[in-house]
Amino acid sequence: MSQPLHVTPDNITEAFGDLVDGLDKTIVEFQSLCNSLNISAEDLFYKWDAYAMQQESRIKAEDLPTYTANGRIRPEAEYLVRFRTHVMRSDAYSANGSAFPSMPSPQSKRFMERVNRGKCEDTFNNHLAAVYLTLDDPAMPFELDVPLSGQVGPFRYMHQKLRHRAAVLDQMIDWYAEEIQTAHAIPFDGLSDPARCSQAPVIVVGRICSESEAKLNDRSVVLEASRATGGGSRTRLALDQLPSLAFFPGQLVALEGVNATGETFAVTRQLTLPPLTWVKSVPAPDIQAYQAARMDRPLVVMAATGPFTLDDNLDFEPLADFFTAVRRDRPDVVILQGPFIDHNHPLVVDGDLDDTPAGLFQSHILPNFLRGRATEGGGGLLGSSQGAYPPPRIVLVPSPRDLLHPYLTFPQPAFDYAHAAHSHSAPGSLPSQGGGVAASATSFTSLGALPSHVVCVSNPARLRLNEINVVISNADVLFHLGAEEIARAPLRTDRLGRLAKHLLDQRSLYPVVPPAALDLNLQVQHYESTLRLTEAPDVLLLGSQLNPFAKEVDQVLCVNTSQLTKKQIGGTYVKMTLHPIPDATLEGGLLPMGVCGRTRVDIIRV
Repeated sequence: MSQPLHVTPDNITEAFGDLVDGLDKTIVEFQSLCNSLNISAEDLFYKWDAYAMQQESRIKAEDLPTYTANGRIRPEAEYLVRFRTHVMRSDAYSANGSAFPSMPSPQSKRFMERVNRGKCEDTFNNHLAAVYLTLDDPAMPFELDVPLSGQVGPFRYMHQKLRHRAAVLDQMIDWYAEEIQTAHAIPFDGLSDPARCSQAPVIVVGRICSESEAKLNDRSVVLEASRATGGGSRTRLALDQLPSLAFFPGQLVALEGVNATGETFAVTRQLTLPPLTWVKSVPAPDIQAYQAARMDRPLVVMAATGPFTLDDNLDFEPLADFFTAVRRDRPDVVILQGPFIDHNHPLVVDGDLDDTPAGLFQSHILPNFLRGRATEGGGGLLGSSQGAYPPPRIVLVPSPRDLLHPYLTFPQPAFDYAHAAHSHSAPGSLPSQGGGVAASATSFTSLGALPSHVVCVSNPARLRLNEINVVISNADVLFHLGAEEIARAPLRTDRLGRLAKHLLDQRSLYPVVPPAALDLNLQVQHYESTLRLTEAPDVLLLGSQLNPFAKEVDQVLCVNTSQLTKKQIGGTYVKMTLHPIPDATLEGGLLPMGVCGRTRVDIIRV
């Protein structure tokens, strides 16, 4: 082990030269930093030089006196304070390369001292029992299947032609018109052009748009018809006679009313589609086999959505605390929705990174998937008093805000991962009955080698957990809907539940057109294959910055995990306990799963 360095003021002056001329306070501060971190004056100068280059683009005219004659930033005033914080936070190293632990940032210190750690904020179906396993409880088999039909494959983005985009948007209106005609027994020629004068009530179908670029309001709503029904025209809507409404830009609607003048369509009624039909793909004998193999133990799923670190550091303490809960509770499946490295994080925006995004993933995120052996205190993922048990299956879902992903679009392909398997089943599970997803088919970026219990899926994704169908969408669509929606005396007064219902009513995982977020690159050419909901899922798992919730919407369990961190404070995650179907109800044939009535959802503070 090398001897501690002793840096003198003369060493600082020699290394920094005229940058510290007359700055006695700075010299003393730099001497203290060097001796505290056991680094030489030359190493500290290199750190200052790199830091100063990052700051140069932010210098305002009034800050010019902080420059020396050669135009370099002098380490004084606010720059000295910021630089000290930067150095103490980074992984400082000594002359022999040994690492020093970084000092906790102010937000990290407050996070570690929080008093609401592990608090259950809300529970859906609190009459159902929660599951708490000990180290002596054996692992139970289950099936996690990722069908290829539910995944986004490779595609070329930034090559979308305007006419192709317009054609897809037009086809969406025609598809909705056909669904309305089928649901309400409307004849083939029963739909009208909303711009045509009519004295008698007629039914029209189109897309809700805003007359101006300002936010939608009930006086600026226009209806865009398809080329087949109205030549693509837009007609102003008068909504005074409509008893209730909940509209947003891009919403597909069927309206009844009259257009007496040819300029304004006066709406008197809105026609809607019936709820989505259930997925009926698993025979009752197979469900009985699943439950018998698990000895009727409930299936436990824990889910969290990024960002996973606080705003002033990239240490990922909240993610580490989440995995402490994972090691304690021993779920069967863990679902992590990005962003893992958020491109909006202040340190990323400032370019204040000490490693590449992939390096940060390998050093700060991946170890949580691998760490340790289990103890009664939750110290690891593997091992028990009676032998090893398998770790939970970890599902990684990317985000359009993820710096780790080259596709900053929605939808997105899966992350790259080193292993490939056609069935993502837990060790000892029943054989998979559907096709899995191969790494070569959906993987694009390199996260390095991932362990075999980690599964990368696309965004959005469709999974099957035993008999339960899960749809995951990670584009913050709830926040975008909430920002754009206008409502007056809505039929569903529960706002968060109403936003989730929009997705089911529109049969779409992102119905807002144009996207509410300027940085969301919506690829509408994937609407038919990926974004459309053709059948009702059992669980709709959403990642949004809005408040967390678990609600039954049209017999679908809709869950918003919210974010694991919210800038300077910790956020929430969810724990879903899916109880088995009672034997008395399993009488053969195909049947809906009734997940809402047998699932407990705990919303827990990290």
